[in-house]
Amino acid sequence: REVADADALLKHCHNCEHAVVIGGGLLGLEMAHYLRTSGLQVRVVEHSERLLPNQLDARGSKVLMTLLQEEKGLEIVLNENVNEIKGDANVSQVICASGQEVPSDVVIIAAGIRSRVELSESAELPVGRGIIVNDFMQTGNNDIFSAGDACEHRGRVYGIWPASKQQGKIAGLNMAGIRESYNGSVFSTVLKIPDIHLFSAGEFNSTDGEVHLQEGEGSYKKFIVKDGKPVGAIILGDPIAMVAAMRVFDGMASTEILLDHFK
Repeated sequence: REVADADALLKHCHNCEHAVVIGGGLLGLEMAHYLRTSGLQVRVVEHSERLLPNQLDARGSKVLMTLLQEEKGLEIVLNENVNEIKGDANVSQVICASGQEVPSDVVIIAAGIRSRVELSESAELPVGRGIIVNDFMQTGNNDIFSAGDACEHRGRVYGIWPASKQQGKIAGLNMAGIRESYNGSVFSTVLKIPDIHLFSAGEFNSTDGEVHLQEGEGSYKKFIVKDGKPVGAIILGDPIAMVAAMRVFDGMASTEILLDHFK
């Protein structure tokens, strides 16, 4: 959570040979790549049937997995869980649900987020996965507002910075007496691994609209448009198309600039 945590992990890894990363999400894959470039043998254990299930469809995930294994040297195991972490003063072994015993000197758990709701509970405000808010970012008490990773809006905890920023703005306006509603945020994420260009946004599994698809060696592009407006996109392996997609979903460019990459 802090720089000191990263420094302590880096120091520990100087004497390590094997690492296990539990979780094949964005942070898990980024951490796995970092450990691999530090010279460790790294295995990623993901309980889902594919990597980045919240950011990629099945075909895109398959392309990404090939890139990570063949170009980045990661070992990836899907449909698997960790049952036990063994060791004395330090970690020595991970026992998987399948019974496989994996040697490991360090284990990184990157398995989602959990909202801090203790303050809300002590104030007897409604909570679910997070602090429940309405469209004006009000909690169960109209004079108390919540925004960011701690809050739950329409059953969703976003856990991403763009949504937190937008929610904070809406909460501030309403606290100042300016009635403004929050209608949700478009999910958009970027995988921060050098030479693997991945951008994902919106409802990329939607069938309501025109689906533009293009797949090649080490690349996968999918763009869904409805009535001239972007619905969802996956751009993998094409840095120029990735920048175009980011501009489109930021409202800085029309859909045509991205459609040109599918011709």
